[in-house]
Amino acid sequence: MDALCGEIKRLRWMREESGCLSRSNKRKLKVCKLRLQELLGAVVIYPEDRLHIPAKEHMLLAFYMGEMNNRLKEHFGENYDGKLLALLFDIFEFEVSRGTILRYYYMSEDEKENGK
Repeated sequence: MDALCGEIKRLRWMREESGCLSRSNKRKLKVCKLRLQELLGAVVIYPEDRLHIPAKEHMLLAFYMGEMNNRLKEHFGENYDGKLLALLFDIFEFEVSRGTILRYYYMSEDEKENGK
């Protein structure tokens, strides 16, 4: 596993230094990341893999994720919501502050309707 992590670091460093990778090195990096994922049994998201969410779109995404969290709680009895919220910040890169996302994530339906 050390060799795999070393190869991922090397390829990521090459991309940072030159700004891009050759097609074969892109494929190699992708394969290495997938192999690491298989070995760990978990998804590994590097900073460059995070999806960029523009400021105009953050509110809708936070509403949808908050809604999904509420549905999971209601239908499956999940009471700890930190899992989904933590993943939200791992997967997406927002142009707005964490506090803004939290405000919309936890906003009630009444607040959404009243525009607060």
